[in-house]
Amino acid sequence: MHGTPENIAKTITFALSKIAIEEERKCFLISFSTNIETLDLTDFTNNPIGKLVQFLRMSFHGGTDAAPALKHAVKMLSENEWKNADVLMISDFVMQSLDNDIKEQIESAQENNTNIHSLVIGSSGNNAAINSFNHNLFYDANNPKANRHLVEQIHEIKRHDSIASA
Repeated sequence: MHGTPENIAKTITFALSKIAIEEERKCFLISFSTNIETLDLTDFTNNPIGKLVQFLRMSFHGGTDAAPALKHAVKMLSENEWKNADVLMISDFVMQSLDNDIKEQIESAQENNTNIHSLVIGSSGNNAAINSFNHNLFYDANNPKANRHLVEQIHEIKRHDSIASA
């Protein structure tokens, strides 16, 4: 992913991470292409915004292999510190389908009440991969109302989760 989709993904990641930092909520980022880089934003005292900005400056431009990032995220969910966390994958989802091993790991996490969300940037993503997630959000960079539509989708998930927990 590069160009406009990458910039959109980084902007959304920055906004969500900044909210987590301000609310002193744990946040762990995994940047991926064919390899992964990670950033743990749980230390709120040591310039987390500066670390976030530096992290978001990275670019890979090497294709998209989501499996290493998803495997790392699912592995983290088994640790006490992250066992109640949710996962959000932001990508253009121009990738191969997920293999059965990672699909089973995702399903296992979902059975343990973990929500695994996707935010699809663009309209040419792999539907087989996208359909492995609990909730799918879509951001069409060609739609002038894309920001509003994304906010509406997020509110719908929040409303759905509130109804489900009531």
